[in-house]
Amino acid sequence: MDAVLDHYFQAPPVTRTFTAITVVLSLGVILGALSDKTFAYYPLYVYKFPPEIWRCVTGFMITGSGMSFLFQSYHLYIYMSQLEVGNPRFSKTEDFIWYLMCVGGAILGINHLVGFPFPFFLDALILAMCYTTTQEQRGMKTKFLFMFTIPAQLLPYCLILFNLVFPGGAIRMILEIYGLIAAHLFDFLTKVWPRYGGNGRSLLPTPPLLATLVNFVSQNLPNLQARMAPAPAPESSSSGSSTGGPAGSSGGPLPDSWRTRGPGHRLG
Repeated sequence: MDAVLDHYFQAPPVTRTFTAITVVLSLGVILGALSDKTFAYYPLYVYKFPPEIWRCVTGFMITGSGMSFLFQSYHLYIYMSQLEVGNPRFSKTEDFIWYLMCVGGAILGINHLVGFPFPFFLDALILAMCYTTTQEQRGMKTKFLFMFTIPAQLLPYCLILFNLVFPGGAIRMILEIYGLIAAHLFDFLTKVWPRYGGNGRSLLPTPPLLATLVNFVSQNLPNLQARMAPAPAPESSSSGSSTGGPAGSSGGPLPDSWRTRGPGHRLG
């Protein structure tokens, strides 16, 4: 168990938190302990008063059942961790969080424009992260289905077309196209346009308020974890054993001074 926890805390902070919540919520839904309707993105519930704002986030945190649970959880962790620690565009945690917020917001916006009532968007988010990851790997090769070697930048398109192999794959294909468009839009506004058509500045800069919040959490979270950690158990002294201890060791309820023999005197 300790090895699992050590591996968990060695993972990037945003990746491990997002993936852990996704796995827990999805398992709860699959096992019937939780209702997926509580986490689905329904605009009617988001825009009512009081608004159920969490649906804008949890709509990206529910996987399918069966093999979909394994594949979606795996790809979520792989692409998210690659972006968080291996992409030079997201050298700061707040930049990566802002990327997730922008891409997620674009996916929801596209869903409204298209008019399909999709309640969950994890497939779209995974495809978006795959696209952003592979854009930084142009000229490199990667594996598709662990067997076929293809140019890295073609991987998102292969994943989209691969859905046609499965029954009902066209629905997932539409969702992944949402993610492709959202990631391409973010790439255009933050990288392509500033480099070739603008003044070099991103059209979607990370808000200073978000950076302040991330810095506050990163500075105070270690102190909070230290306070919540259980105190170490006191070490037991070998001299406190009443059996098998060396001569003269303490044992029993009486203090040592009461059990120590003196030279002895006869009364009277």
